[in-house]
Amino acid sequence: MLTSLRTPLCLVAWLLAPAIGQDAQLKTGTLDDPEALEAGRSHYLGRPVARTMHWTGAPWLLRETREKEENGVMLREWLACKPGQVVCDLGSGNGYHSLPLARAVAPGGEVLAVDLQPEMLTMLKVRAADVGITNIRTIEGAIDDPHLEPASCDLVLMVDVYHELSHPVRVLDHVRRSLRPGGRVVLVEFRSEDPEVLIKTEHKMPQVQVLDEMARNGFRFHSGTGALPWQHVLAFERAPTKEVDTRGWLSLGAREVALGWWRALVGEEDRVLQSFFLEKSHAATTVAWREKGRASHEEPAGWANSLKEWKLTACRVTSKYSGSVPGEGAADAAPRTHEGFARFSGPRGESIECLLVLNDGGSWRVSAVHGVSPREDR
Repeated sequence: MLTSLRTPLCLVAWLLAPAIGQDAQLKTGTLDDPEALEAGRSHYLGRPVARTMHWTGAPWLLRETREKEENGVMLREWLACKPGQVVCDLGSGNGYHSLPLARAVAPGGEVLAVDLQPEMLTMLKVRAADVGITNIRTIEGAIDDPHLEPASCDLVLMVDVYHELSHPVRVLDHVRRSLRPGGRVVLVEFRSEDPEVLIKTEHKMPQVQVLDEMARNGFRFHSGTGALPWQHVLAFERAPTKEVDTRGWLSLGAREVALGWWRALVGEEDRVLQSFFLEKSHAATTVAWREKGRASHEEPAGWANSLKEWKLTACRVTSKYSGSVPGEGAADAAPRTHEGFARFSGPRGESIECLLVLNDGGSWRVSAVHGVSPREDR
C-alpha cells in the first residue's frame, strides 16, 4: 500500500516506520537474475520502486476521506464481481476492499487476501469477524511470490500496490499463472498525469508505463476506466503466450501502448492522454489529416462520431532490434532508435496512425499522429 503527503498522520507513519521486506526470504533464484537478491529492484524500466507502507500506518488505510479520494464503491461496481467467484486482493492491507468484495462473491465465492505483513492480515481477520464475514482466506505472501495456486483466481486486484513491487517480474509471473480462463488482473494506480493528485511522485504511475510493463510480462490490455477521482483502473488478461525472446517485448509494448492511447482518445480523457506522448507539444487530440496527398486539418465528416467502431488493423516495430534490454538505471537504458507504428481503421476507409519510439527509459511513447481520409475515387 502507499502513503500520501496530504495527511499528517500518514506522513509521520511513513517517516518513522522502517521499510518492510528486509527479512523476507526469496523462494528461488540465481545470482544473474536481478530479482534473485532479497533487496530486489530499486528501479524498473526507468521508474523508481516505491517503499511499502509499514503496518503501523494501517489506520490511514481506513481514513474517512479515502472514499472521497478513491471512490472504492465505484471501483467495485466496475469490477462487477459475481457470487461464486474467487477474487485475490493482492496487497490487501487491513481489508478496505477485501471485506466488501467478500460480500460481492457470496454465496459460494471466496476472497484471497494476500499481504506481506502478518500484522495486516491479523487486523483484517478481526475486522471480518466483527461483521460476520467468513469467506476470506488470508495468505502471507513473499516478496517474490504471492503464494497463489495455479488457475485459482477469476480476478487479481492490486490497489496502489504494483508500483511497490520490488520483484515485479516474479510476482507477475505467479499472478499470470494464477488466473483461470477468462480471468483478469486489475491494477489501480494514482495518476502521475494529474497534478491535482497530491501523492509522492514514486507512488504514482502514468498509464502508458503500466501498459508497457504489463505487456512485457505476458499480459494484454482488456479494459479500463478513468472515472475514479485520482486513479487509473486498468484490466489485463493473459496474452496467448508469454514472450521469451529478448526482442519480444518491443512489439508487445508498442501494441499495448497504442491500444491504451486509442482508448484515451476515444474516451476524450485528456488528462490520461498526455502521458502517452513523447513531448508535451504533441498532446493535442486534433489529428492532422492528409487527403489526396495534401496536408489538411479538416476532418472527414462524421469520423469522430464513429471512433468506437474503428479497429486496430496493424501494429509493428519498423526498425531492427539492436542493443541490450533496458537495465536498472538510465545509463544502460535502451537508446531511442527503435520505431513502430499502429494503424486504426474506420468503417469508411479512414485511418489514423500513431508513430511510436522508445524513450530514454525504455518505454514506448507516441511521437506523432496523423490521419488519412478515403480518396474520392476509391
